[in-house]
Amino acid sequence: MLVAPAVTIMSTPTVVIAQENSAKYEAKLASAIEDYDALMIDEAKATLEKAASEAEQEGSSGLAVAKIYVMLGIVQFAETHDQSDAKSAFINALAHDYGVELPAVYASPKLSEALEEARKVVEPPKKEAETPVAAAEGGNSSGAVGFRHDTVRTARAGQAVEIKISVASDLPVYHVHLYHRRFGQTDFERLDMKAQGATHFVAQIPAAKVNTSQVEYYIEALNRGDETIGNAGSKSSPLSMTVLGSSSDGAVIAPGGGEGAGDEILIETPNTPHDQNVYVMLTGGTGLGFLFGGDPTAHPNREVSPGIAPAFGHAMLDAGYMVTRNAYVGLYFRWQFSPSQDFDSVPDVSKEPGSFFDTREECFGLGLPGDCMIGAKYRYFFADFSALRMYSSMGAGVGRVRQWLRLKEPYYQADGITPSAQCSGKDRLQGDVADYCYVRDTVRPGWAHIGFGTGLMMPLHENIDLVADTYLVLLLPETGINLDLSVGMNLRF
Repeated sequence: MLVAPAVTIMSTPTVVIAQENSAKYEAKLASAIEDYDALMIDEAKATLEKAASEAEQEGSSGLAVAKIYVMLGIVQFAETHDQSDAKSAFINALAHDYGVELPAVYASPKLSEALEEARKVVEPPKKEAETPVAAAEGGNSSGAVGFRHDTVRTARAGQAVEIKISVASDLPVYHVHLYHRRFGQTDFERLDMKAQGATHFVAQIPAAKVNTSQVEYYIEALNRGDETIGNAGSKSSPLSMTVLGSSSDGAVIAPGGGEGAGDEILIETPNTPHDQNVYVMLTGGTGLGFLFGGDPTAHPNREVSPGIAPAFGHAMLDAGYMVTRNAYVGLYFRWQFSPSQDFDSVPDVSKEPGSFFDTREECFGLGLPGDCMIGAKYRYFFADFSALRMYSSMGAGVGRVRQWLRLKEPYYQADGITPSAQCSGKDRLQGDVADYCYVRDTVRPGWAHIGFGTGLMMPLHENIDLVADTYLVLLLPETGINLDLSVGMNLRF
């Protein structure tokens, strides 16, 4: 197997055995990534440092060990924001595999700059003359040189990606298959690569499939007996390309050089993502709750039976820090402006100021009509589905939700003739005992809450996402449950 920057030489089955030997370090890397995405920075760093130490003690090397050092640099940079820490780890990574790249989900200009600075320190491996590779059992054993594929590292969103291989003319290649999948998918889709002449095979990953942050692929070549005689990447260790920009313009960034070329030529393109550390999300919607009881705001002496109660209109402002591409931590302010209620006419017991946290005044006494909540929330993005990203969330805070209910009010005063003031202008309904009307009131559970939710984001631009969010909160000590359904926009800076 030849080693050259940004070039993958299709391997024979003997190389697959070497890939399997790296499974231990791949598992440690996966564990560290899981901790890192869950904001367990210290745990991720400890796992990576231990894995790197084991590799050095065992004399292990190769791509799996290089990835350990790359992830260690990413974690150290997240911890210290010092590019020199990342650069030191990247230098160690390049010493194990000069062609190692940043994972697409964590790539940023600062980390990319640190990796390029590291490449200036580490001497690239010298290119060797291509040596013959014996064919697999049943194939041509006449000293053929195998296959060559220039790895596609980057592509433009919404643009088809052309994948090429070249083969030696004396190898018994009968079929060549390209397998690809989008980020977040489990299964690969297969494409048959078409022959172009006697020694070249080509296939295109459709533009509709190039719409997530990353695309993974691998290639397999078969003889007439459907035996694998070579591969670039594998199902367990696929090749990866980063998808840049939006799908509005730009061309695919293809590997440079022709047949037998060495290094990939990097082509600069517009709309390359920049560092994004802050998000601001503005959403609005409606809600639905369940009341376990409680005191109506305008009729505190009445009893409320458990049941469903709508919460109508609200607006939510959520802003915070993007710890990683998949982890957001922020603060939110929820203003529920409907149903409105005349607080000048409600009893004093229903609007006692209390402390800032447990106050019964409208919106913490800030002067806004309606009820408000403030809190902290953590979001974790766990899957990409085509152009959508899915996340889960959890949070906690203080404030109240205003849930709407209807109360039966006697239509007439005690004399049985004069309509009551609360029923003035309302429909008179006949009851089993006496006539009545419906009056609107609210119950305001709170003052503390915890919440859990999920949602979807659809990128519209490099800095703008369309958001659909659900958030279920349990309110205490005045108990209630409320589910918010919201849509809006997310801005990233």
